[in-house]
Amino acid sequence: MMQQQRQARRRRSDGNVAIAAAVGIAMLAIILFMFASCGGFGGCSSEKPAETTVETPEQEKSVEYPEADRLRISGAIAEAASQASSKNYSGALNTISKMLKEYPDSTELKDKYDEYAKLLTAQKAAEAESDSSDGKKADAGESSKTVTMASTDGAVNVRNEPSYKGSVVTVIEQGQKVSYNGKTEQGPDSDGSTYDWLYVEVSEGVAGWVRSGLISEVTADTKTEKPAEEAKPAEETKPAEEEKPAESEPEKPAEQTATGDLTADELRTSSMLVLVPRGDTVLRAEATDASASVSSVSSGGELYYYGISTSGPGDDGATHTWCYVQLGADTFGWVRADQVNVG
Repeated sequence: MMQQQRQARRRRSDGNVAIAAAVGIAMLAIILFMFASCGGFGGCSSEKPAETTVETPEQEKSVEYPEADRLRISGAIAEAASQASSKNYSGALNTISKMLKEYPDSTELKDKYDEYAKLLTAQKAAEAESDSSDGKKADAGESSKTVTMASTDGAVNVRNEPSYKGSVVTVIEQGQKVSYNGKTEQGPDSDGSTYDWLYVEVSEGVAGWVRSGLISEVTADTKTEKPAEEAKPAEETKPAEEEKPAESEPEKPAEQTATGDLTADELRTSSMLVLVPRGDTVLRAEATDASASVSSVSSGGELYYYGISTSGPGDDGATHTWCYVQLGADTFGWVRADQVNVG
């Protein structure tokens, strides 16, 4: 009997141990689960964790200006829009920029400033591209070629306009090379005829017009009698002391007879002669008394003659010899040989 009671107590004890073990295992499982959920020791607490805030850039706030200021801003925007409508983006940008100095927080002004700045940048880029294109076309359209004098008569005048009345800019010596880009205009010569005049560049910054026929294109086979020299402009000092440009336009007559005090040799001279009018004398644009007056010179004045002469009618109905002369620094014209003497 006693033995049975002891066995019963042992079974109850073993049962209690098994129950306690099962409860312990369950508690351990619950603890492990909570540990994993809280992320380790101290992860779970009764205090609510502090909320973390992410700092963001301060958003631009639109400033509400008084009514009078809003009217000024609207007026400036309207003015800029009018300027932009005529492609004046620079003016529009300047108008908005001035208002931004007074109202720097106006989002409307800022938006318009950005808009016109982009339009102005695009406009400048288009203009630069157009200028570059025009420059290339101009370079392609103008082909320069080198020309030189073909005449053996000597120097040729370069004038400031396509006419024999133009002032002498400089003189091209025999064999001197000049540049010609194809620019041509028609103009009168002293013989009354119309010729083509060529615009040539003698040296850097020195250019002018030369009558066609007095210079010709240089080729590989062309040989000149003198090397090219830099053009020497005609000096405007006292005429008697300067080296005078040769007036080559009119052709020299094959024969001349003595007229007045001028002999045939004097009329064909290759050097300068000083002629003195016998009385008040008129310089004519052409070798005829019916031609327009270029200037006049009184008795005792000085005219400079370089051997260019031709025949032409006088007011007396007779044919006279006319001399092409220079008066002063830049006045040229025709005078009758019977109205002057050799000085």
